[in-house]
Amino acid sequence: MKVFILFYVMTGLLWSSGNMTGMSNHKKSVKIGLKIDENSKKQQLWTCSMHPQIKMEEKGKCPICLMDLIPLISGNVLASNVIELSENQQKSAGILTYPVLFEHDQKNLNLYGRVKLIPSKIYKITAWVGGRIDKLYISSIGEKIKIGDSLYKIYSPSLIASQQELIQAISLQKKLKLSNSRFLSLKNNIQAIRQKLLYLGLTKGDLKKIEKQKKPSTHIIVRAKKSGIVRKVIINEGEYVKEGSSILLIADMRQLWVEASVYEDDVQTIHGDIRAFILLDSHPKDEIIAKLVRIDPFVNLKTRASRAIFLIDNKDGKYHEDSFARVQIESHSKKGLLVPHSSALFTGQKALVFVKNKNKFKSVFVRILEKTESYYKVLGNLKVGDEVVAEGTFKIDSEFQIQAKDSMMSAKELASPYGSRLDLRSSIQKAMDWLKIKKPSNNLKERLSGLRDLYIELQTALAESSFDESKDILKEIDQNINNIKTKLLEVQENQVLKLFKRDLKKPMIKALSSKVFKDLHTCFSTLSQWMIAMSENLWLDKDEDLKKMFCPMAFNKKGAFWIQEDDEVMNPYFGIKMQQCGEQKKWSE
Repeated sequence: MKVFILFYVMTGLLWSSGNMTGMSNHKKSVKIGLKIDENSKKQQLWTCSMHPQIKMEEKGKCPICLMDLIPLISGNVLASNVIELSENQQKSAGILTYPVLFEHDQKNLNLYGRVKLIPSKIYKITAWVGGRIDKLYISSIGEKIKIGDSLYKIYSPSLIASQQELIQAISLQKKLKLSNSRFLSLKNNIQAIRQKLLYLGLTKGDLKKIEKQKKPSTHIIVRAKKSGIVRKVIINEGEYVKEGSSILLIADMRQLWVEASVYEDDVQTIHGDIRAFILLDSHPKDEIIAKLVRIDPFVNLKTRASRAIFLIDNKDGKYHEDSFARVQIESHSKKGLLVPHSSALFTGQKALVFVKNKNKFKSVFVRILEKTESYYKVLGNLKVGDEVVAEGTFKIDSEFQIQAKDSMMSAKELASPYGSRLDLRSSIQKAMDWLKIKKPSNNLKERLSGLRDLYIELQTALAESSFDESKDILKEIDQNINNIKTKLLEVQENQVLKLFKRDLKKPMIKALSSKVFKDLHTCFSTLSQWMIAMSENLWLDKDEDLKKMFCPMAFNKKGAFWIQEDDEVMNPYFGIKMQQCGEQKKWSE
């Protein structure tokens, strides 16, 4: 009996202590559970099923399509640019990674160009003395000329006079004795005349013949001082020329240039002692080794390319000017961070790559510096050894989009609500995306109402042709816009204000520094477009006293709108000259 009682007591004590412990653990679990619930509540996000880039902390409407938001994730949330995939998911998606390298890489360029003459090897044969060309020994383009070859025969009275002067000076010298004071003077004069005739095209043989015969030559044959190929015959036989007139154009073609176009992003590749292979369509079997002369330090505005010049030998004369040429260059890029071509997803000027860390994938943006044979050289957000996704990149990006994470389509860099950087619409057209779907806060609406009051004052001053008063009001409008505190505004409101300021900036600056009404009218027209758009989309209250007006004659009959209070037309674009020009238009519903 005592044993039974003792067993009962011990059992009770154990039960009570166990019960107390359980209750204690239950309380702890309740507290822990509440804590988890609180965290999950803080991390609860809401998104749009049609626009997963939208993530809001509170339930509401999608700012783009106005659909009801749906819960995104409850519980622990990864960063907006991180997702987690199991090993099975990675295998089924065929995900393969590749380490980021810091190396050189080969870069081959295929350029296209033409064979050209070297400008410094083009010579112009000119007449050294005036006269009549009685004989041309060169009659057609393409003829080869060697040094000493006859070019043309000229009859020149001034040459005949110079020859006669030489003959007389020699004859007079022979009559004088060496001791005569005039002998040395004549000797120097004879040397000067001889040198002059040599400069005018005569040869030493011509001079000996003239001095021997003691009779001037009526015609002088001018010979080539340089060899080359005739590129142009400028004069005809029988024509008179003046001193300095062009007669022939000769080019030395023993060396030629190959001029090729190099696009801006490839210029950095061509540096140092570069040698290239030149292939000419006219001689497809020849592999010509060429040396880089230079790259022009400017870019052609039409082709967006620079000119690379290569030097080739043409001693045999078989290569021709303007032949089509292909230039092959093998070079190495400078050292840098390299990722495979398949790793980069382009988003405008940047590219998106995915970095793997265990089972987590992080999307990061990089800037592409250069494309080599196997890699992209990149800058930013990567380091050597990072594992980047090389295969399955689009599948990873699709998963980011499904989870409403930062993908190539929803990156923060893409300001347009349509996720495109290539938005060529005007500022006010872009702003309409928000004006139509978003109601402004009371704070912004109040500031815009004050802006509209100043606008009405400006309209009245322009209609009365008051220049100074109009400029003063414009200054107030400019200050009013710049004083709006963006910190108190929502994202969409900031977008509209940013576009508004951007659109008004140039015409406002020009108007405030101008001395003519034209610039004030241009600024006022831009301001009117925004005032009307805001009024029609309820960013401003449409007061019954305000009228929407239109002048068909403004800006060379292109027409322009404005807002005014009076029932009678008060045209701000023509002022007192044509104050009644215009008509009232209906506000769009």
